[in-house]
Amino acid sequence: SKGASQGGMAFVNVLRSIPGLKRIVKPAICATGGGADAAAAQAAAQQVPITGVCVCFVTVPSEEVGDSLSSLLVQAGLVACVNQVPGVSSTYFWEGKVQKDTECLLMIKTNREQLADVAAVVKDKHPYDNPEFICMDVVTGLPDYLAWVRSGVTNPPPAAQ
Repeated sequence: SKGASQGGMAFVNVLRSIPGLKRIVKPAICATGGGADAAAAQAAAQQVPITGVCVCFVTVPSEEVGDSLSSLLVQAGLVACVNQVPGVSSTYFWEGKVQKDTECLLMIKTNREQLADVAAVVKDKHPYDNPEFICMDVVTGLPDYLAWVRSGVTNPPPAAQ
């Protein structure tokens, strides 16, 4: 609709005012038909601001597993920070039935360039057969925080070098 388009332009103008963005978006238009292929093609056509920082979500069965995986990723210099959110209730379909478990959610902050290595560590060290590993680009944030994330990944702690 015309209103949505104008709102999208207002959002783009706000994004353009934020220093440090490498690219700027054109207004997003919701896919109204054509299924997943049309939505994927539309998403690919959009330009998004790139900060170089990503947030990845991984669920683990316990805080102990979360502690171990978090320490490994930070000490290896692959991520700047991992937040653990205990007590997450997860409902999902697995092995032919609906399951419900209490898990710990890891929110992992890293650089886009490290995603493949982070995914490989998660896949290798995670106790689940098919661990959750989903990531999103950070569109914007406080410049000092984003710089800290980038420097934390490119300059791992001395013990990891």
